[in-house]
Amino acid sequence: MPFKFGISLKKLTPNAVKCCVTQFSACCDWATKSDLADENPFAGMAADLKLPKVQATEDDINPFSNPERELIHQSF
Repeated sequence: MPFKFGISLKKLTPNAVKCCVTQFSACCDWATKSDLADENPFAGMAADLKLPKVQATEDDINPFSNPERELIHQSF
């Protein structure tokens, strides 16, 4: 019988999926250490999930303008 969740797993972002897999793995680690489960089916799975690179947009918060960043770099 498959698990039923209150949200559609198809709507999760890749980052949210990786976070869930990490949490499931931690839970299963605890269960195996407590002799409640024989193995962790999620072991190593989060490391195999590759997240897409995020492209910067004009809406991103940039605390410094390009000339200000250059000035900061030059001061070092």
